[in-house]
Amino acid sequence: MILIVGILVLAFAAYLNVTPSAAIDGAQSAATSGLSSWNPNVTCAADLVTIRDVLGSAYPHQSLSGSRYQHNATSGGIPLERSLSPPCTITNITGAVLSPFVQINGVSLYGYGVKTTDCSGWYSKQNGGQRYPGNKTFCTNAGQVITLGTTSGYMKIEIDRDWLGKGYCGPNVPSCNNETLGQEQSNGSISLDVQGFVFWEGPYHWELHPFTAWKLSNSPPPPPPNSPPSAPQNLAATGGNAQVTLTWQAPASDGGSPVTNYKIYRGVAS
Repeated sequence: MILIVGILVLAFAAYLNVTPSAAIDGAQSAATSGLSSWNPNVTCAADLVTIRDVLGSAYPHQSLSGSRYQHNATSGGIPLERSLSPPCTITNITGAVLSPFVQINGVSLYGYGVKTTDCSGWYSKQNGGQRYPGNKTFCTNAGQVITLGTTSGYMKIEIDRDWLGKGYCGPNVPSCNNETLGQEQSNGSISLDVQGFVFWEGPYHWELHPFTAWKLSNSPPPPPPNSPPSAPQNLAATGGNAQVTLTWQAPASDGGSPVTNYKIYRGVAS
């Protein structure tokens, strides 16, 4: 009976003109795709997946082999975990093209905190190696997420220090606030939805790294951060009797000052 079933499966795959591995990729690719990023610094569209989808046939254990995100014998997901502009698509080991940017709903967070072994005052070499703005030091924040209602099968999440240094995550980015995220740890009582790029941290585990956004499952995505006001236009200086008048066109209504002129008077310093 088992032999007959196996023959039928292979025959059906042949009828569809696909290999069994390609059939698996196709089924997994049927997940909801094209979801908007909650982080304004990410332009990729997300696939809605589960932790089981990422871990693949090894679930709930961690293995590169068997995951749809496996690229070759040693790597999976995006090529560089600290990338400030990760690719929106990757080609997996079977030749299927898929999005490494994913959304996972209904998870709980635990073990979250500052990763003291990953602090620096400089961007990583892949991002230029310069000093962080203001000569500040940033540390990666890391934790684990697990599907609600389960006790095994985790994924690591990392808000990367380069993303914090660049301002892509942090207190000023509501969708990727590393400080308030720590308040949402639980043993399953708090449900979170998360977004990030899949990365294989060989030989250990699958990660969302860079982790890009989170929200409470029963809440809408947080609003994007406020944009700086646009610059005034058509600046002009007009000379006068012991004074200069500066005039300009007011910027758009995005927080710019409504003031449109100044007078500068010349006088003798006392």
